[in-house]
Amino acid sequence: MKKSHKLGWIAAAMFAAVPAQAHAQLTLLGQSAASGGGLGAVATVLVLQSPGSTTAESGCIGPTGVTGCGFADANVQTGQSQLRLASAFPGLTGSNFRLFLNAAEPGNDNTITVNNAVVRLYSGNTQVFTSTAFTSPLTLNNTLPGTGNYGFLFGLSAGDQVLFNAALAANPTAMIGVGASLTDASGGQESFAIGTAAGGGTTSVVPEPSTYLLMASGLVALGMLQRKRRTS
Repeated sequence: MKKSHKLGWIAAAMFAAVPAQAHAQLTLLGQSAASGGGLGAVATVLVLQSPGSTTAESGCIGPTGVTGCGFADANVQTGQSQLRLASAFPGLTGSNFRLFLNAAEPGNDNTITVNNAVVRLYSGNTQVFTSTAFTSPLTLNNTLPGTGNYGFLFGLSAGDQVLFNAALAANPTAMIGVGASLTDASGGQESFAIGTAAGGGTTSVVPEPSTYLLMASGLVALGMLQRKRRTS
């Protein structure tokens, strides 16, 4: 194989490793710079707000006949949280499913920790799919005040995509619900909205700083390899 071809394969391998940060089965894809996405402008499914001076939020949204969906629900804003029909998102699959978290932290408090978050499909009162729970808490930085101004975009892992597709094929009228547990929250509201990679204003992704660092390291390595090739 020619050296130039080797360089091409090395470059492809480096950049293939860049996009996702798999802290859990819900994969952080990056920060979304979308604005104007207030609760009424996107497909909001779950809204949480920590009461008083507390900094913890937890809750989930499920069918009326389902009790105890795995998260304490004292923080759920019931008037703004609702299940969403999967059929309302044409062409929805596990690979293009997106979960958007808008952490509306006020003042100078620009971090929040997601202890757990899951996506679920319900057929009537029966749960037919749930994404794998987080393996460790995920701290998100650079939140901005104001509902709908800035957020974080998640997708399903490869394994969960397969299970999601199978459940959706068997239950085309399924409803989508979300459960989450957050700490280091200062008031909120924190809202979760769903959409697809093809639209909905949730796809303008700003890579995380570590992504930029990995890309820069790859470019430096490529430069060194190219220089070595020329000298040899």
